[in-house]
Amino acid sequence: MCLEEPPWVSLLERAALILIIVLVAACADIHKSADYERHRYSQLVVPYDRNDVMYFDVTFNAEFPDGEATEATRMEWLKAWLGQRSMCAESFEIVDRRPFEPMENNPAHHDIRYEVKCGAE
Repeated sequence: MCLEEPPWVSLLERAALILIIVLVAACADIHKSADYERHRYSQLVVPYDRNDVMYFDVTFNAEFPDGEATEATRMEWLKAWLGQRSMCAESFEIVDRRPFEPMENNPAHHDIRYEVKCGAE
């Protein structure tokens, strides 16, 4: 005596397989936004204990190492952050650029911190 599967079982299996293939293909083609690197490698922080500056924290990597060529990219990121938050409409000034101290609060493990001050508004 042989038990056969109902015909709808193989149909469900095929449909499930097709769905899995479509989902995997869709995930493989996720589009990176123009701001992907900015969000991944930098952040703009308004410190709670100071109202005269903002902190622009940046992480270095192989694609964006420390150097003049990538410094221009970081300045574009900073302008984009300021524009997104409607801050420093006229101009801004980099007051300080320094590496993080070993014991400094740095939960995102960024490499450098810029202190940014808005210009005349």
